[in-house]
Amino acid sequence: MAPKLILASGSTARLRVLRDAGFDPDVAVSGVDETVGHMTTAEAVLLLAERKAKAVAGQYSDALVLGCDSMLELDGT
Repeated sequence: MAPKLILASGSTARLRVLRDAGFDPDVAVSGVDETVGHMTTAEAVLLLAERKAKAVAGQYSDALVLGCDSMLELDGT
């Protein structure tokens, strides 16, 4: 039996993408601090996704936890 999929994000858009792809994850909002220091957008997105996944994974021992984040960057900002 496949492990339960947990989306560590309250994003309705991310949930819709997963459902459109045939998945039916449970949702667990991490509530982590989204403050990041001076880093690139890509580094910040990765850091936040990891924080979210780690915060939620501790609550689900036998599940696959997916942490996601996104940011917009325009002209380097």
